[in-house]
Amino acid sequence: MPRDTASPQDELIAQLRESEARFRGAFETAAIGMALVSLEGHWLDVNASLCEIVGYEREELLATDFQTITHPEDLDTDLSLLHQLLDGDIPSYRMEKRYFHKTGRLVWVLLSVSLVRGLDGQPVHFVSQIEDISKSKADQAALERKNQELEEFAAIVSHDLKAPLRGVRGFAQLLRLKLGDDLPREESDYLDMIDLSVERAGRMVDDLLALARISEAKDLEPVSMQAIVGTLLAELQPTLEDASARIDVDTSSLSDIWSHRTGVRQLMQNVLTNAIKFRDPARPLRIEITCREALNEAEFQISDNGLGIEPRHAERVFRPFERLHGEEIEGSGIGLAICKKVVEQAGGKIWIRPNEDQGTTIGFTLPTVDPSV
Repeated sequence: MPRDTASPQDELIAQLRESEARFRGAFETAAIGMALVSLEGHWLDVNASLCEIVGYEREELLATDFQTITHPEDLDTDLSLLHQLLDGDIPSYRMEKRYFHKTGRLVWVLLSVSLVRGLDGQPVHFVSQIEDISKSKADQAALERKNQELEEFAAIVSHDLKAPLRGVRGFAQLLRLKLGDDLPREESDYLDMIDLSVERAGRMVDDLLALARISEAKDLEPVSMQAIVGTLLAELQPTLEDASARIDVDTSSLSDIWSHRTGVRQLMQNVLTNAIKFRDPARPLRIEITCREALNEAEFQISDNGLGIEPRHAERVFRPFERLHGEEIEGSGIGLAICKKVVEQAGGKIWIRPNEDQGTTIGFTLPTVDPSV
């Protein structure tokens, strides 16, 4: 008796039905909003998650289009990207936008859109994925408010602390002028100590203010590391000559990155001045700056042959006010904390390790593309 066998056409139909069933199951049960949208913008199909995000029933959405519930300030950008998608200029797009909830409140979403084409290559409809990011947007706004408050607080504290410091230094100078040659040597030494203490306290206040301002910085921007390092080398040249130090770097090899220009300058300046401050007097200081690119990021390393660091202190040095070498080397103990803040705010990582022979290497990564895209 002959055995029934499915024709190639039957097998193809079965595969298509199975594929459609899998898509339908994923569409309906997805934890994020999903929709099929016509070329004109009408909702063709929506899942339960999208209905929950915008507060409308399925039938209510199918009777309208996405333009109706989109915030006017976001609509032009959305339509422009749709036209680029239809023209074949881009394969898909993502954007943050606002929908009007049925209750009237605004809902922030992350929208991802792709285009489905037929066998003839002509556009058929859009597939949209919609993720509710209202909470993260609210958290971001709250963080920005706190950062603003911190900046204002730091500015007030800086002013209020510097005023008495200026008074202390002023009275010390008046005392010198009044006593002149009659000032005993021991008392003169005490006044020198007052001057040094006031100067150090002033630097500490400035560093605290810098740390607060880095926290307040918002959008990342393209930064030329080549320009920043080149400028710093010129500014540090007198200091390098006094310390018999040399910096080896091919500035043309330094990748452009995305961060905050002021913060990156502070980062590089702190790392280089630290290398100079913690040099080993037994040998000429040599500093090497290298850069290599990985996936969407650049890794920078600054190596020196200075005093070095014990591995157990590798995390401790990035904490504010941590000083491993005591008072004999000047500094506020905030420099590397600022470096850590700058790098992490851009989404990078920073580390420090002792070299095998002598000195220390500080490394960090920074993005080479805009992380928000």
